[in-house]
Amino acid sequence: MIAWISKFLDNGAEPKPSHLSAFWHPAQFSKVYDSATGQTNVAMLITSPEPLYEMGQPDPAKIDRLAREIERYVRTKWATAEVQKASRMFANMPVSNFVVILEHAALGAYATRTQRVQALYSFDGTHIGALESAQRKFDDSIEQCVTI
Repeated sequence: MIAWISKFLDNGAEPKPSHLSAFWHPAQFSKVYDSATGQTNVAMLITSPEPLYEMGQPDPAKIDRLAREIERYVRTKWATAEVQKASRMFANMPVSNFVVILEHAALGAYATRTQRVQALYSFDGTHIGALESAQRKFDDSIEQCVTI
């Protein structure tokens, strides 16, 4: 019921921040090339000045809260319109998916590692589809990244 009311009240503006996203920087949209898959994705890039989770193995409850907030942003008319605009940039680079990257990096602190939460959604060029779940895969190789 709440989701239906939220969709009805969606006026196409950027979503109002919650207590969780109050200090996030405004989202930026672009195309990014994924060298691992060889595909170009449309990306929503969000930075957070605060750490996203504890270093090491992140708390699943915290990741779930971040995933719900990302989903709230993704399911707006604003996000759909911005993704469509970004997908038209560099028309010779076809788009495969839509990825949301929420990142915390301590600027100027060389000893700290970047924390990232990312979510991959299907995208057909006009509509953001379903989340392509990665079962909260945790990568601790160079940066700490949770793929939801």
